[in-house]
Amino acid sequence: MRWGLFADVHGNALQTAAALALLQATDRLIFLGDVLPYGDTDGLADCLTLFHHAHVLGIKGNCDRFVERYPRPADVSPALWDYYGSWPLARREDGLLFVHGGPLRADSTRIHSPEMAWRNFLADDFTVCFHGHTHLATCYIWNDGDVQEVPFTEHQPLRLQPGERYIIGVGSLGVPRDHRRGSLAIFDDEQAQVTLMRLP
Repeated sequence: MRWGLFADVHGNALQTAAALALLQATDRLIFLGDVLPYGDTDGLADCLTLFHHAHVLGIKGNCDRFVERYPRPADVSPALWDYYGSWPLARREDGLLFVHGGPLRADSTRIHSPEMAWRNFLADDFTVCFHGHTHLATCYIWNDGDVQEVPFTEHQPLRLQPGERYIIGVGSLGVPRDHRRGSLAIFDDEQAQVTLMRLP
């Protein structure tokens, strides 16, 4: 199976549409949280419409949890609001963990160092955890209790090795902090590799 993974669109519908076009050949689409823009709801309805039509499986991020405390915006239909509200804080499947923040706190942990990654490896039992929230494309590897950060860059597929565990940040589609172009990833579980892509 090929998984299309992206996070942190923050209301950027143009980037969302571009990403979904790049990922249309994947088998399953997972959004790792924070569809809401910073400070308002501009673009929320457009992004949710694109997600819903593409059958995206969403995860709630910290910004998504914030907005659910308030009434439905007028431009978001009840059906879209229900779809948005149904997103869980985490998804699991066959050793895979999908969250916004990290295993310690699904919506708000920031994994920004090997030490923080080590704490998150100890917090949960998974083989690969995919996350957003930091707006950085990163990869941490656990090997027999040792944790190291390895490069996770465009056009250099990350090959997953038996016996190792991984925490992989897919970066941000709408507000990247490591590049001028938004990022997304494809995980091929049959080939055991993750490929980082950037929007044109």
